[in-house]
Amino acid sequence: MAGKDYTLLRAYEDNDATIRRLANEIGQGDEAIRQVEKKIVQFDIQIQDEPDPRFEVLKRLKPFSEDTANQLLRAKKRLRADSSVI
Repeated sequence: MAGKDYTLLRAYEDNDATIRRLANEIGQGDEAIRQVEKKIVQFDIQIQDEPDPRFEVLKRLKPFSEDTANQLLRAKKRLRADSSVI
């Protein structure tokens, strides 16, 4: 280089530092993506061909509990109606 003008060298060093900083940020971003992917896999639901027996029992319990709740409500209404007559 002729003279004392080091602007080209300074620009090169600045660009090199920027490239290294951005490469580091990309690496951090990639790591964050991997961590999120691990979390997603935890919640990923596997579709099974065979039925789950516990789920089948729960499906059968829903009508039973609804019927029981309705019977209890009817009994409560009858008790209120009977107690208001007296």
